[in-house]
Amino acid sequence: MRQQASGVADVRAVRNVGGYGKGAAARIKELGLEAGTIGITSVNMEGWGPEYLPVNYFQDLQEALPEAEFVFLPDFFHKL
Repeated sequence: MRQQASGVADVRAVRNVGGYGKGAAARIKELGLEAGTIGITSVNMEGWGPEYLPVNYFQDLQEALPEAEFVFLPDFFHKL
């Protein structure tokens, strides 16, 4: 892990928890936000339209967080 190369203090490897979706879900649960609204922003606005996380990651989030509401925010960061 290369935490020293990041400006983020809480850097975690997700290989040990089954991948990105499961790792993100675990952290959301740690924060007590599993029944809240979770925004998912686009990583790329070029081409055919907004691109989000891979479907298997999203399915992991849905399965691990059944009470959460997911909202897609295609241009959240692009307007900042």
